[in-house]
Amino acid sequence: MGQDRLHRGRRHHGHALPSWLDGGAYGSYGVASTFYTGALQTVTYKVPVYKFEGARIFTNKPPCGPKRGHGTPQPRFAMECQIDKAAEQLGLDPRTCGAGISPSPSPRRPTT
Repeated sequence: MGQDRLHRGRRHHGHALPSWLDGGAYGSYGVASTFYTGALQTVTYKVPVYKFEGARIFTNKPPCGPKRGHGTPQPRFAMECQIDKAAEQLGLDPRTCGAGISPSPSPRRPTT
């Protein structure tokens, strides 16, 4: 299970995510799915310290591949649940806690 560190000031100190992906008996999209599982966890929050440990396990199941999200939706859901639980333990409203650790809009704007 992952770990999150929050502060009463609504700062997200860090996130650690160990992840094991069951991808069936063949390689398929295994490398990409494992990469995306780790790389896309911190895009919606400011996370100054992040640790990801991922492994794709070969099993005796039929080959499979991503339908949508390349292994990202499940750990994102778990991270959101952890942030909600941490907010409740700190006496914060989970609905507003996420807004306090969301990144600011970029000052750079794309040019056309």
